[in-house]
Amino acid sequence: MTIGKRIKEERLAKKWTQEQLAVKLNVSRSTVSSWEVERNYPDLETIIAISDLFGQSLDQLLREDPEMITKIKEQATDFIFRKYNWDFVTKETMNLYRR
Repeated sequence: MTIGKRIKEERLAKKWTQEQLAVKLNVSRSTVSSWEVERNYPDLETIIAISDLFGQSLDQLLREDPEMITKIKEQATDFIFRKYNWDFVTKETMNLYRR
């Protein structure tokens, strides 16, 4: 199950509207809708907040969505390289770390 479907499933189980979930996550209702129809994905910080809010581990939220896992790997790699200012590393080398 993709993360968008899991978000919708958990939201409905709690009988929350998209607006109610949006307020809890400090995003817009249209953002929640975009996740649920898989138009885009939440960022890493929001995924952690969703995990906490639904009482599910990150593993439970993400394991069944390979595209989301790839996106998170890219975000994490980019964050690490920016944080440590590793400008000397080429894009090709970065891609090796994303696997």
